Amino acid sequence: MQYFKLLIEPLALMMLAWAWITFSLWRSQHKRWRFSLAAWLVFWFLTSPLGANSLVWLLERNYRAAQVCDGFSADDVIVVLGGGKKGSTAQPDQVEVLMEATFVRTFSALKLWQKLEEKPYIIVSGGGYGEVKESDLMSLLLNQSGVPRDRMKLERQSKTTWQNAQRVKSILAEVNAERFYLVTSAMHMPRALSVFGNLGMPVCPWPVDQQAFRPNFGGLWIPSVRPLEKSSAALHELKGLIWYALTGRG
Repeated sequence: MQYFKLLIEPLALMMLAWAWITFSLWRSQHKRWRFSLAAWLVFWFLTSPLGANSLVWLLERNYRAAQVCDGFSADDVIVVLGGGKKGSTAQPDQVEVLMEATFVRTFSALKLWQKLEEKPYIIVSGGGYGEVKESDLMSLLLNQSGVPRDRMKLERQSKTTWQNAQRVKSILAEVNAERFYLVTSAMHMPRALSVFGNLGMPVCPWPVDQQAFRPNFGGLWIPSVRPLEKSSAALHELKGLIWYALTGRG
């Protein structure tokens, strides 16, 4: 019954219809059937749990768990990156506009901060559009959860990962940091490390929000919207890695 429900989802039905059209083109020896088949296979890969989780695993494979790195201590600074918010406007206390990834990163940074005995600074990095920034809302959540305002530093201007790193650099110097924990989603960690690693300081990756998992065998092959969302996010990260490498930012 579970797999039947997946098969009647709009995306799965569309793929079945596309497969039938491709089969019909092949039977009629239409010259476009090969193109249709190739496009169908690519789109199936991106919309199936098998394909989507394979792409995500490619990015997350080295960041399946967060752990304290050798040489790091309980008083090292934490840098947490925003994961986006909905829209360009928000009220100063409207935390519900934060994307799910931002919530996970924020509360993971909180959990790490609570774990460290010396209660180090948390540098909250996230700008975006509008007067109320991601970092404003993230710091509100942290403060309401017990982190004093004087133990937080906000970076409110960045709109990209590269800008995150450039603007956080001056704050790290301000708090005399020699090394820092970097909290972000596991899928985003390779791109984040590619730019934060250029700061010339030891970085301890603290990956959270892991998305790759092994679905049930029967559900590996059935297209749906959620795998497409995963594939889109993974392709965005891969595109960013390539772009940063080409432009010398990574």
